[in-house]
Amino acid sequence: MRGASAVAGGVVVASLIGGVAGFVTNGVTARAAGSVPRGARVIAVYKPSRPASAGTIKETERVIERRLKGLGVTGSMLYTKATEVVVDLPYAKDDTQVLKLVGQRAQVYFRPVDCVVAPFTGPTTTVGTVIATKLCELGATRQAQYPSTPPFRDLGHSTVVLPFYARHARYRYVLGPAEMSGSIIKAATAALDPFTKEWAIDVTMTPSGSALFNKYAVHHYLCYERRPQDPPYCAEQALELDGVVETAPNLEAAAYHGAAQISGSSSAPFTQQQAKDMALLLNYGELPIRLVAAQIETVTPAR
Repeated sequence: MRGASAVAGGVVVASLIGGVAGFVTNGVTARAAGSVPRGARVIAVYKPSRPASAGTIKETERVIERRLKGLGVTGSMLYTKATEVVVDLPYAKDDTQVLKLVGQRAQVYFRPVDCVVAPFTGPTTTVGTVIATKLCELGATRQAQYPSTPPFRDLGHSTVVLPFYARHARYRYVLGPAEMSGSIIKAATAALDPFTKEWAIDVTMTPSGSALFNKYAVHHYLCYERRPQDPPYCAEQALELDGVVETAPNLEAAAYHGAAQISGSSSAPFTQQQAKDMALLLNYGELPIRLVAAQIETVTPAR
């Protein structure tokens, strides 16, 4: 279904506007705004970033189906073709955002904070010269030469260097091996905090997740108690979503009773859309494999 346009099976096939942010797309060309007629559909073909079993592809399909339902998308079709997952949606103004959300990995880790370092400026320091676990001991100039951790190296057991979600932030986080994954989350809801008047995500944990969270909260809280006026980094616990630090608060209690709140920074609070998108991804689970959008097209009825 590549190329300019062609008639096949009573439909006209043409490329969708641009690509989808955050994905690698091939063969996608632009269409003029407003040129898509009534009845058009958007078809996205996703491929796994590495070889995947039939079971993994089927689980991927189930997660995407839950996300589509959570987004309230009606009239959609979802099916697998060999190792590909195909999403077929009615054309809408927000379909680019929908496709971004349904295809996002949504890998969540809760990690301890080792330190913050300068943004990457290059030239790249070779991995053989310095490793992430020693990065906190270096000066700012050397830290800035160390690149952020790429997606394929963002593993739960690894020490990673990741950016903060706020684009204006002049620092990155060095984070230790994950203490927990997103599996501890039972439900997540976007809500306007009545005290701060800012958007946040209220999280409810599973019983086992709550026990695990409190196990690590005790350690972070003991660090916080040492200097509550100026807490050390060990008091912080970062929440990472797909290689970006969404929040890294001090844990100011030893127990959280199965509930917590995820909020943005005071200088760059979450927008309503950011909070709702994050809540959706946390609610419907992580894809078992990273996807690449190989083909995204609109299909319009033949006249």
